[in-house]
Amino acid sequence: MKSGHTSKEEYAALWEAITAGRKWHGEFHNKRKDGSLFWELTSISPITNKEGIATHFLAIREDITERKQIEEHLRRSQKMEAVGELAGGIAHDFNNLLGVIIGNLDLMKRKVEDNSKLQKQLEKAQNAALRGSSLTRRLLNFAHQRPEIGSPANINKIIESLKDLVGKSLTRKIELEASLADDLWMVELNTGDFEDMLINLSLNARDAMPNGGRLIVETRNKVIDRTNSEYEKKITPGEYVELTISDTGCGIPKNITTKIFDPFFTTKDKDKGTGLGLAMVYGFIKRTKGHISVYSEEGIGTTFKIYLPRSQSMAERTKPLVITNEILPTGTERILIVDDEEELTYIASSILEKLGYTTICAYNADEALKVLENTTIDLLFSDIVMAGSLNGFDLAQTAINIYPGLKILLTSGFAGKMQDSEEMGKWGKRIIAKPYRNSELANRIRETLDEKD
Repeated sequence: MKSGHTSKEEYAALWEAITAGRKWHGEFHNKRKDGSLFWELTSISPITNKEGIATHFLAIREDITERKQIEEHLRRSQKMEAVGELAGGIAHDFNNLLGVIIGNLDLMKRKVEDNSKLQKQLEKAQNAALRGSSLTRRLLNFAHQRPEIGSPANINKIIESLKDLVGKSLTRKIELEASLADDLWMVELNTGDFEDMLINLSLNARDAMPNGGRLIVETRNKVIDRTNSEYEKKITPGEYVELTISDTGCGIPKNITTKIFDPFFTTKDKDKGTGLGLAMVYGFIKRTKGHISVYSEEGIGTTFKIYLPRSQSMAERTKPLVITNEILPTGTERILIVDDEEELTYIASSILEKLGYTTICAYNADEALKVLENTTIDLLFSDIVMAGSLNGFDLAQTAINIYPGLKILLTSGFAGKMQDSEEMGKWGKRIIAKPYRNSELANRIRETLDEKD
């Protein structure tokens, strides 16, 4: 299927080559039947008759999506390394200048009277120079030229200590909320780098909400095992602390979500952003051997999920890691899956059909209601945020009104406390957060189906 990512000129060059009897070799950004995109390496050779006229074509196709992803990761790493070397050189020179400034300010302060106006002016200048020194530390860390040794830390305490600072950085129209898990595991990190990351993400959220909104920070313990979601399959199994930072802002266009961590990439005006903020966040996450993902809907908001490995210090270990191949509950019921992201419906359908369920996919609320009208459905599994006249809450309520016995399970990529509404109060216990693990989906589906009316 054509993906819309290949130009007419590229197709024309392909046909020109093979109709002229030449072999064509190249790459396509293609689309599967389920709508998901993938990279394909294709070789097409003409098969000719005795007269040398092409009668058939032989095509050899190879899915190279994984290779492309590795190449993209390498490209980003190389770009960050190059920018890091530049930043490191600037930081070293800047540190020398700041050393001269701070040293002379110290000497001058000794020669002025205590509590005098001049002393206060010198202190302001020195504080500014010290903040500049802090900036060079960040640049050097970014350059990997002065990695700072991490130590076990409870990020809840760091978040609590920064709440006032972050709150003052936001406008009065933005409400800051924190939902921090009890008994949170310790993680190995440099506190200053973590603070920088939290402030960077908070300021980005502020800029995305010029008319006000909500900034939600959540923490919880998370075990990544062999039944992970599609995203979490990329993460080494183990114990992590999950940090979720969400806003109710303008959202990120889908065509740039893969670029936001690139150095110097920014959608802001030149005088409002350098494009290094998220690159520094990405660098910090990689240094801690963590992972970061982003989920965004234009006009709705953005959620960053950050996974930081649990501290391996023996003093912090309270129980051994247990990773098991969980036996997932099965079923034979018919489930309607609704999501405007075709790839996500395909993933959910694949998980559930392997467990014995029959699935039907719809890509908006109108399609879902037509399916319900013509087919007996046992459970409706729907995304909350969807394009169209009805969102997931509206669809669930409409479906229940028409089919009172229908079971409902909803899903959302936003933080659990993102939707502060009457609907959330009603459906809150019937929501599973994206990205969900296979085991989470299987268990919640079975639990919902087995609930008594």
